Amino acid sequence: MTDFYEKQGWGLIETTLLGMYAKCLKEMEKPEEHVNVLLKLLKKSAAAERARVGRLAGKDVETPPTQSPLGRLNAAYVDVRGYVTEVMALSKDLPREIVNPMLDFWSDVSVDLYPRHPPDRDGFEVGVRMRFLLTDPLLVDKIAVRVVSAPPRQGRELTLVSMGEIEMRRGIVKATVCTNHTIPGRYVVEQITVTAGKLKFVHEFMARSTPDTPLGLVSNAGAAIAAAKKAKLSFFPAPRGLTGKLEMPKGVHLEKMRTVEVAVSSGKNSIEKGELRIRSATAGLRLITGSLEVVAGADAVVISAEKPGTLGLKEFAAGSEIRLRLPYNSDNELTELMVRLEVDYTTEKGDFLFIETLNVLVALPLAVNVQDIFKEEALFSKFQVSTAAAEVPLRVFTVNLHESKTFHAEGGVGTEGSMTVFAKQPANFTYKITRKMDATGPPESLALVIEYTNMDEGSLLRISDG
Repeated sequence: MTDFYEKQGWGLIETTLLGMYAKCLKEMEKPEEHVNVLLKLLKKSAAAERARVGRLAGKDVETPPTQSPLGRLNAAYVDVRGYVTEVMALSKDLPREIVNPMLDFWSDVSVDLYPRHPPDRDGFEVGVRMRFLLTDPLLVDKIAVRVVSAPPRQGRELTLVSMGEIEMRRGIVKATVCTNHTIPGRYVVEQITVTAGKLKFVHEFMARSTPDTPLGLVSNAGAAIAAAKKAKLSFFPAPRGLTGKLEMPKGVHLEKMRTVEVAVSSGKNSIEKGELRIRSATAGLRLITGSLEVVAGADAVVISAEKPGTLGLKEFAAGSEIRLRLPYNSDNELTELMVRLEVDYTTEKGDFLFIETLNVLVALPLAVNVQDIFKEEALFSKFQVSTAAAEVPLRVFTVNLHESKTFHAEGGVGTEGSMTVFAKQPANFTYKITRKMDATGPPESLALVIEYTNMDEGSLLRISDG
């Protein structure tokens, strides 16, 4: 009923009627309606404060055509002292939450776009900033910020929550929200929520003009991309926290099944218990988890035959590392391999979760071409070692052609000692191969063994160790 006076610009009449209505509802003991009326009065007080702050900041706050100067003037003098305390007391006994737009009582709501790592535990923390517009202080239970994956990637969601109660006083209020989940990636701030008892105040950073899809994804891609450019956060694991890496093994046998190694470092965490899960994240990739081998840190790993790909963790000390060797095969030739690593773990600071999609190049960084020259009593084989990636040189330490029971191999000058191999400067190694006079049975193959290092990986290792 009072909306009529508001539209006509008679703010004084509307405010007076709302105050009388609130008193009547209090006498009639209708707490839910009473709370709603009090919130409407508080909203008017917040609007007047917002206009005052805008004028002080030099912003031109226009008066709507339908609002008279008298109505605007009287709206600035809404006496709402004690209403916040009364609303909090009445809302405790309500059967459901009351949700209101956050911008009715706050302004200048923003989220810091530079996440920080807490100094004493894993996870992320982000600063939030807002201007509280009411006169009386408000004690809120928590502030929650929801972030979602930045477009074009969707489906990943994180919620950061404040720790402990926060007192809101008129003016700028700063708080910190945090999460114990470490899920690296690029995110967009979607929503911020302030909860005080049964009162809930929500602000949507990404306005949804179309309904959500059944999976909960934002169907308005244009609005999502525009919002992503304004509020984008990048999360990455702390170097001192739990981290995971996917690496190629140091020894690669081309005739045997290919393997990769998953390395999990505890960092500064002293992990009491946990669970580690490994899943394939590459199309056509099959991880043979039943043949998983613990290369390092076996004391901290519990292998369960009932759950392939899932390992238990126990007493994983700080500064330790677990290294797992995992055989795999694929339907097609892969140049890059991706594995999803999930770790649930518990420390003295609480429960934590680490999720990351790890990747590694499985294509060898070197190529070997063989040119054979047949003689009457010997075979001369020339091995040309070159780089597979033109921009990354290799350091070759040794090249050996191991003899077998059937053949003897003899290397020439230059087959020993380290050398650097560039794209346009391959290394050549020549061997003389002869058949042993006392050899019997079927012939056995020779094995070419090359010890090398990728100079790109060597540089990254020195930087990370430094």
